[in-house]
Amino acid sequence: MWLYLMLGVGLVLATLVFHWLIWNLWIKPKLNKYAQEIEQQVKVQEDKISANKASVIDITER
Repeated sequence: MWLYLMLGVGLVLATLVFHWLIWNLWIKPKLNKYAQEIEQQVKVQEDKISANKASVIDITER
């Protein structure tokens, strides 16, 4: 009885450790990389929008 209980607990702990390692060593770095790429794309789009607004203001002031 205790053997099965300890095997079950060990299996659960091994599964948790395995998933924690996969998350921290493989998935999380990829997600951070994608997040940085998206932030850069957002910055580029915001710069384009502000440049367009500036050109519209110049045209309407003439």
